[in-house]
Amino acid sequence: MSLLPSKKQFQLYLKGMLMGGADIVPGVSGGTMALITGIYEELIESIHNLKLNQLLVLKNQGISRFWKEINGSFLLPLFLGITSSILFLSSLMSYLLEHHTILLWSFFFGLITASIFLLFRDAKTKGIGQYLFLIFGFFVAWGITQLSPTGNSNSLPYLFICSMIAIIAMILPGISGAFIFILLGVYEEVLNTVKGVISVLLNF
Repeated sequence: MSLLPSKKQFQLYLKGMLMGGADIVPGVSGGTMALITGIYEELIESIHNLKLNQLLVLKNQGISRFWKEINGSFLLPLFLGITSSILFLSSLMSYLLEHHTILLWSFFFGLITASIFLLFRDAKTKGIGQYLFLIFGFFVAWGITQLSPTGNSNSLPYLFICSMIAIIAMILPGISGAFIFILLGVYEEVLNTVKGVISVLLNF
């Protein structure tokens, strides 16, 4: 197992940064970025394979086999990209949301629209059912945007539950984890926490 990143792993890192940047913006999903960049199916399959019995593989067959079983060469650079993007782009995204809102939303709206065409292109069958579900999904998404955010709470149990809900949304194309945070009233708290982590790292 080489310690030097390959070209493919560097590309995965950049794709992870795209996912992390998208996850910061309310209304945009990291899953959408994964779909556009062509890694969504492998991502879901790799996450699905992360099970406790993999620890037995590590114990009985060694780290090389364990690394292969969990698809570590795919997940590690991807999650490093997501983490670094969330940490270091949160301030930039906050600035863009405040000062260049229309341009930022237009960019991500274009990416979301492109993901719809990608899904239809890869669909094995195209019938009335697919179009009905597309229309239904549109109205569900529109209905979510009409919901009013709940009151803010910074208690750890509440933040933990909110994070569980948001992380599920973040890996689904078209559902924004950041917007879920807004609906639950903790988006500002989470964003400020990320900024605080950056300050601690820089001071350290």
